[in-house]
Amino acid sequence: MPDFALVNQDGKVIRFGNYRGKVLLVTFIYTRCPLPDFCPRMNENFRAVQKLLQDTPGAAERAEFLSISFDPEHDTPAVLKHYASLYEKHAPGEKSFDWQFTVPAAKDLPELARFFGLVYQPGQAQIVHSLSTTVIGPDGKVEKWFSDNEWTPTDAAQVISSLLHQA
Repeated sequence: MPDFALVNQDGKVIRFGNYRGKVLLVTFIYTRCPLPDFCPRMNENFRAVQKLLQDTPGAAERAEFLSISFDPEHDTPAVLKHYASLYEKHAPGEKSFDWQFTVPAAKDLPELARFFGLVYQPGQAQIVHSLSTTVIGPDGKVEKWFSDNEWTPTDAAQVISSLLHQA
């Protein structure tokens, strides 16, 4: 796994290397996405995966979530912070998971997208794009790649749970 640098919703630089030893679920979004079955669905799926993992021992400490914007011109840390607040809500008594909303530098975006199989084409009002959601194991290797929006939260939770039990 290349050690790409990203800036999170708090303006802090994080790297993929920070997640070694953890199970990481990664997806790509942009905050202005108008299609409910694309970016908003990925975020809702992430919330659902977190709910499914509530009773998995060690999940809240060893499973992390990363939403990466492919719109670095618009999705600044302040925009991402507001956007994250729409999704990072927990019911009383629920465990909270580390879920970062991030953006790469514009110069790094093509290589990052290529690595994850993401295709995007900026336009005037919206960005035409594919979907890419990936489970990365504690060793930094890609364990599962979902190339569409047909994956279910149960699909991802099962892969994550399996990896957590192996470690």
